[in-house]
Amino acid sequence: MSKPLIYNILSLSGQIGHVYFLLYGIIGHMSRLKILGENIKKYREANGLRQIDLAVALGFSGEYICRVERGQKYMSLRKLFQLADILNVEIEKLFIQN
Repeated sequence: MSKPLIYNILSLSGQIGHVYFLLYGIIGHMSRLKILGENIKKYREANGLRQIDLAVALGFSGEYICRVERGQKYMSLRKLFQLADILNVEIEKLFIQN
């Protein structure tokens, strides 16, 4: 079985861009964004952070974080790494459906 797309993206050194198609490819990318958003919300709340707290730490508006958590907005790979550090979670856990 081939590696999920996200691992291939993460292994590209110096290639920081927007992650449009997560985990296993193009099919169902909107549901992948929903999974990502739900996980961001779960880990944010587990860390006792409000959306605005996370937004300020990442340089976004509270509305942007809200839309990311609803699966309506994308986040750059660079910001996803920063987010994972803030939430103290391994980045791949953000993409796993619970």
